[in-house]
Amino acid sequence: MKIEQISDLPIVYMRRTGAYGEENQQLMAAFKHWMTYNNTSQDNLLTDSAIILGIIHDDPALVSPEACRYDTAMVLSAQQKIDDACVQKGILQGGNYAVFTIDHTAEAMNRAWQVVFTELTEYDYQLDEARPILERYTKSMLEKHVCEICLPVQGKA
Repeated sequence: MKIEQISDLPIVYMRRTGAYGEENQQLMAAFKHWMTYNNTSQDNLLTDSAIILGIIHDDPALVSPEACRYDTAMVLSAQQKIDDACVQKGILQGGNYAVFTIDHTAEAMNRAWQVVFTELTEYDYQLDEARPILERYTKSMLEKHVCEICLPVQGKA
């Protein structure tokens, strides 16, 4: 685990509402397809420098499964201007995040979700429930078969 200060990030995203699970993976696949083929800039946005996010807005222990929100997003660079009805634009609020690098497999992801919150409290950090949890991917990370889970933190308990 490492602590990272993430700035406010301009993003484009697609959202689904419903229970977390396989449908989130399907949304990510659709988003990557849009990045590659259907964006209005006519450029392949799935580049080496692209940062892709899975944004988990709701705690399924507190929000009914059918109301849970999940976004797949891409961080926009200053020069990227995207105007496409397939995606929404927004700003992801920055702040301090506890970052865990994990293997990008279903088994490792499931294991990580079972331990990251415990590890957070072991280091005396508190989850900031006002900000979403992030799954972060880059092309180089995926080539190494890793990804990151980023938990928003308020600071030491």
